[in-house]
Amino acid sequence: MTLREFKILLLSQTPGRTVTPDETMLINSIQTAVLQVAHDTVPLRLFRRDRPAEVLRRVSDEGYIRYPRRVIMDGDDVDLDEILMDAAAYYTNSIIEQQKKGTHLNAYEKIIQRNNERLIETHLEVCASNGGDYGSRPFI
Repeated sequence: MTLREFKILLLSQTPGRTVTPDETMLINSIQTAVLQVAHDTVPLRLFRRDRPAEVLRRVSDEGYIRYPRRVIMDGDDVDLDEILMDAAAYYTNSIIEQQKKGTHLNAYEKIIQRNNERLIETHLEVCASNGGDYGSRPFI
């Protein structure tokens, strides 16, 4: 999803928005949101088994989460899984619209929780298909 498309997503989550941030604040808020998502779940787009040059965090014994690329122009891709774009948008909106922060953060947390559950289910399915070896830890 490009930055332009992400901005449209942001507006769709906040009909009747009363606060319009300047471009710099918006870009910084989006970057903060993408980093928060990468801390709270495992964006597969950012996951690397080998250590990347810029490590955001280590994920159990499985690998690393690299730093997402910063978006600057409308045509730039937001460096995050499509499935997590709504979460990043809600988190961005929680920064921009302080009066609705709780509502946005609740929606954000639900998406992150669903993604974490999906990751655990996928991990268990892989373990089961590998002969029931559940000794390895899931990503999260």
